[in-house]
Amino acid sequence: MSEPSYERIDDAVWRSGPDRVVVRRVGDHRDDATYELHGGAALVWIALDDAGTRSDIVARLDDAGAMADVDEAVALLLARGLIRELQGGGRTP
Repeated sequence: MSEPSYERIDDAVWRSGPDRVVVRRVGDHRDDATYELHGGAALVWIALDDAGTRSDIVARLDDAGAMADVDEAVALLLARGLIRELQGGGRTP
């Protein structure tokens, strides 16, 4: 069985700062539609500039000289609805 792939949601804008990434869901006017990502969650968000598997994310972080608990970060980003798991390991249409 192949590893699942993940990608960022399409309906978000984001900005990175020196110690965080701020993500806002477009068109969502609730007060809690903005997320501040720190540490591993911020690193994984940035690493998912292109969709990828857990192995891809780890390799991208390694290439950048960064370390994170990828499983914990992916779980957090999935729970907040900021990334999604791709079916069949490929990019959604």
